[in-house]
Amino acid sequence: MTLHTHYPELLPLGDQCWLVRFGNTVSEDVNHSVIEFANRVVESQLPGVIEVVPSYCEVAVYYNALAVDHSSVFNSLKALLNELSVKRDFQRHVHRIPVCYGGAFGPDLAHVAKHNGISEEEVIRVHTGSIYPVYMLGFTPGFCYLGNLSGAIHCLRKSRPRLKIPAGSVGIAGKQTGIYPIESPGGWQLIGQTPLTIFDINRIPNVLVEAGEAIQFYAIDEEQFYALKKNGDANE
Repeated sequence: MTLHTHYPELLPLGDQCWLVRFGNTVSEDVNHSVIEFANRVVESQLPGVIEVVPSYCEVAVYYNALAVDHSSVFNSLKALLNELSVKRDFQRHVHRIPVCYGGAFGPDLAHVAKHNGISEEEVIRVHTGSIYPVYMLGFTPGFCYLGNLSGAIHCLRKSRPRLKIPAGSVGIAGKQTGIYPIESPGGWQLIGQTPLTIFDINRIPNVLVEAGEAIQFYAIDEEQFYALKKNGDANE
């Protein structure tokens, strides 16, 4: 891809973090560069670096200021940025996630359908018909922000957020879809729920899906939902 002339840029974020910015728009191309760079930083095992956090357009690189100085981390990151001109094959691992749509599992499915002038069945067909890149995790541990949602089912978030949303709920907000990994408040339009455990503090890794991977949803019925739930952590 071709980056804007002033990107990527390196910005200090406090005295123990460098922010590497690849753009200012949400797009799969920009996020591709974000994920590729984040992977290279992790693979390089730079001295003093303690955490690498990719987001839509940026990578935050945290380091121990007692172990390494600000300028040396800057120089190392600059060198890795220069290597990005040599592209590597990039293919997102796709997780297939079962979802029970509508009813008590997706109380806003009818609203999303009415808002877009289509049937509930068509919302499900469209939602399960795409592969969604995981742009970033945030908000709560393991919350997946997914791109590439079809314009046929875009819907604004709720004006009054719910105080309690069940873990595994699948929602839509604007141009994005996502999964609530734990019970939490939230304002996204809920269209379904997955029986899979997206986040588990006692599991390694804690999160089922990582930034840089992808998700494809498929529909299941209520009986299948409870059967998968009964079987424990019924991963893909």
